[in-house]
Amino acid sequence: MPNHITNRLIIKADNQKVEKVIKFLKGKPYDNGSLRYIDFNKIVPIPYYNVWQQEMSGKAEFAKAEQNRKIKIEEAKANLEAEKLNA
Repeated sequence: MPNHITNRLIIKADNQKVEKVIKFLKGKPYDNGSLRYIDFNKIVPIPYYNVWQQEMSGKAEFAKAEQNRKIKIEEAKANLEAEKLNA
C-alpha cells in the first residue's frame, strides 16, 4: 500500500536566512532521479540505532526460544529413554 505524504513548510524570515535554511534542508535526489526538495532526516533523523537494537533484540529472543525448545525436546527424549530402561 502506498504511503504518500504531503508536508507544507512555511519559513518566515528574510531572504538570506530562507535561502540558508533551504540549502541546509535540501536532500540528495531520489534513486529514480526526481528531486528531493527537503530531507526531513536533517531536522529529525531516523533513529537507526533504535531500529537496529530492536531487530537484534527480536533475533536474540527468537534464538533463546529456539534453544529452549531444543532443550525441552532433548529432555523429553531423555525421559522416554529413562522410562524404557526403568520398565
